[in-house]
Amino acid sequence: MIPLRNLSCLQFATITFALIFCSTQVPGQMLDWSAGRKLTWSDFTQIPDDGKKIAALTTYEISYEFVRGASGWEPIVSCRFNQRESWVKRTRERKYILEHEQLHFDIAELFARKLRKKYDELSWIGGRPERSPQAVFEEIFASCKVMQWQYDEETDHGTIDVQQDRWASVVAELLGAFQEYSSATSSR
Repeated sequence: MIPLRNLSCLQFATITFALIFCSTQVPGQMLDWSAGRKLTWSDFTQIPDDGKKIAALTTYEISYEFVRGASGWEPIVSCRFNQRESWVKRTRERKYILEHEQLHFDIAELFARKLRKKYDELSWIGGRPERSPQAVFEEIFASCKVMQWQYDEETDHGTIDVQQDRWASVVAELLGAFQEYSSATSSR
């Protein structure tokens, strides 16, 4: 296949979040981000952790790989929802919680688009990138984690309606600003 590849997952909940690094994925358990398909509670298939106070847990991954194309190495960046690792306490299913979890996934897609842009801007010298794709990935992923944390803090995990609405508008605007990078494959 290819020499350059990474896969990272984040889990987000309505009260807390944890960074999880994943190395494999199960076919049929991952949903590609799509503007035309929003998350539903049936997408959250993991058994909930009743020992936690949180109502739901969203896990997504941002992954990249480079494939040999007609014009050299081309990046493929994906943003996927992990159904197998995401859960909701069925007695706490609420529309506002689902919208909050969806926006975590939307923020992940925003950073997948930013990563695609950065990879498209890489200069290649003698068949090698000027900068390590892994370093670029880690920089973007760190920024994603910061934004996810800020989102939970400012919305109090989706419980402050005004802030939740503000974040939804900001993220929608930013997704639009990076529309050129909405495809998993390079835009070069």
